[in-house]
Parts: sequence; structure tokens; C-alpha cells
Amino acid sequence: MPFETINNLSADTTNLLKEGIKKKGKKDYYEGMRNKSVITGFIVLSILVISIYIEGIVSTPDPFLALSKMLSNKFHLTLILVAAVLFGYFFYFQKKFKKEKDKLNNLRKEIIDHLNDTTNINLQDKAPIIKEEMKEKYDINLYIKNK
Repeated sequence: MPFETINNLSADTTNLLKEGIKKKGKKDYYEGMRNKSVITGFIVLSILVISIYIEGIVSTPDPFLALSKMLSNKFHLTLILVAAVLFGYFFYFQKKFKKEKDKLNNLRKEIIDHLNDTTNINLQDKAPIIKEEMKEKYDINLYIKNK
């Protein structure tokens, strides 16, 4: 359980905090995958450009001849296809990342409202401890709503 130091937390508070940690993990996963796919895509494109330069296709005077030479090479076609797939993954993970980021921000606002609720007196003295632990351990800011 993530909050061993805090006694007598209600089940709904614990569930909200666990859900926030889970959403943060998903957001971080999609962000990492997005970054990995774009970096790998640029590496593949760099290999393609170096390969084209080494083969001397760049020095061909006719651009259509250079294009036909490039497209007739299976290695170049494979690199183009791999780069296209990687950039497709980038856009897919970018969309998923934005979606998870919005879900996390909405859940964060809900958690902040729950912790700042003045009707729950037992939670008022524990709220600063919870906020500090979430900030330090999980990098989830529960002090302010806007982000």
C-alpha cells in the first residue's frame, strides 16, 4: 500500500490516490514510448540519408533518376517503411499521451477537491502529509489545480 505512514485513511481516499498513481504511470509509459519512437525514427532516417550519400545517389543530375535508384533499392525501401511505421507510432502514442494526461489532470482536480473538503474533519490534518508524499514519491502535484 502506498500510504503506510498515514493511519485511518478512508477507502475512497485510498482508491482515489491509487488511481492517481496508476494514471501517472500510464502517462509516463506513453510519454516514454512516444519519445523512443521519434528518436528511433530519426535514427532510421539518418541511416537512410547516410546510405543514400554513400551510394552516390545524391550526385545524380536527374532527380527522377535519383528517386528511381533509391526506390529500386530494397534496403532504402525498408528504411523508408520502418521510418513511416515509427512516425505512425509516434502519432499514436502522442494521442494516447494527451488522453492520459487529460485524465490525470481531471483526476488530480478531483483528488484536490476531495483533500480540501472541509466536511471531512479526519482528512484535514492528513491532507498536507498526503500532498507531500504524492509530490515526493510519485511527482503528482496536489497543491494547485491548474496545470
